Amino acid sequence: MYTDLIVYGVVAIIIIALYSFVPVGLSFRARAFGVKISILELLRMRWQKIPIDDLLYCLIEAKKHGKEIKPRNLKYHYLAGGDMKKLTKSVINKGE
Repeated sequence: MYTDLIVYGVVAIIIIALYSFVPVGLSFRARAFGVKISILELLRMRWQKIPIDDLLYCLIEAKKHGKEIKPRNLKYHYLAGGDMKKLTKSVINKGE
């Protein structure tokens, strides 16, 4: 009887831990706006200390304006010390 409660508790802790580490909500938000990015790619970016909220914001803004920016290009730009939002604005304004 108590073993069932322990097992359920451990499973609940594992699910909560995975949900906090794996950006499932961000992946759903990206899919809702038509941005194709996998959960594994988001997880990898989180391990690399890339602000994935800002990255998704930039991808969504570019998609709204009809521009296609690859997530890895924003990632490389950020890792090189660049500003993702400035890059996105310049890509959007270039076509106008």
